[in-house]
Amino acid sequence: IRDIGVTGVQTCALPIYTDRKDVMIALIKSFIFAIIIASISCYKGMNCPPGTAGVGKTTTEAVVNASLALLICNFFLTVLLNAVLYSN
Repeated sequence: IRDIGVTGVQTCALPIYTDRKDVMIALIKSFIFAIIIASISCYKGMNCPPGTAGVGKTTTEAVVNASLALLICNFFLTVLLNAVLYSN
């Protein structure tokens, strides 16, 4: 944040240092992440054993599986999108 000379008013330097390609990467990754989270959650929810213990265990499994899938997918998406969008 940089000061523009007016008391109490500051501007964000984000537009100065952010490239259009960065925004594009963020939008693509967030869309893919949403699909992964929804798919894993729906699959686990539809195959849930009956009872509260089954729901609790399945919820935990869905969160763990989605987190690991996002971590792995984030790595490969970052490498792929940076190679595609930033190749000159």
